[in-house]
Order: sequence, then C-alpha cells, then structure tokens
Amino acid sequence: MPAAPVASITRLFVTPRRRGRGQAAQLLEAACEEVANRGMSLMLDVSDDGYAAIALYESLGWRRVVTIRADWLNAAGERALVHYYVSPETARKTGCAAGLYE
Repeated sequence: MPAAPVASITRLFVTPRRRGRGQAAQLLEAACEEVANRGMSLMLDVSDDGYAAIALYESLGWRRVVTIRADWLNAAGERALVHYYVSPETARKTGCAAGLYE
C-alpha cells in the first residue's frame, strides 16, 4: 500500500427493494472520486460470505490484496474469513495485482 493516507469504506448497504439498480456502484464511484480529490487511497473489507458484494467489487475493478482470519466469529461459530480490497485507482497507482498479498 502507498504511504499516502488511506480511507476505508467500512459498510455499504443498499435496501433490498433498491438492489439491482446500480446504486451500490454509484456510491462506490462517488467515494472513489471524493477520496481521489483528497489525494488518498481507498480500501474496503468484506466477509467471505458476502458473495454478491464480492462479485460487485471485482466486476468494478477492485483488487483483492489480502485475506485474513478475523478475531470475530461468523454464523458458523468460526473465525470469519475477511478479504481486503483496494479501489481500481489505488490498484492502478500502486501496481497491485489481484491476490498479490494472499
């Protein structure tokens, strides 16, 4: 990761009745633009069971840089598996490739 300040998206929710209309992608794009305007990098994390979110992030060019076990438990009572992603702009600037740190 770059030495520049890093912003993080900690939660992104779209109500069920609004899903499938591109609003999550619009929210991510707005966040990317704002962070880029501030000269910062952008990252987010997602639990391994967030299949739809993972598919969205990867389809928009976000790059997974590391996967770790969290210190909290998932619904199965196991330490959750969490994937960390960088934004397409951050990946481009830093040369991050998918899975580079996995």
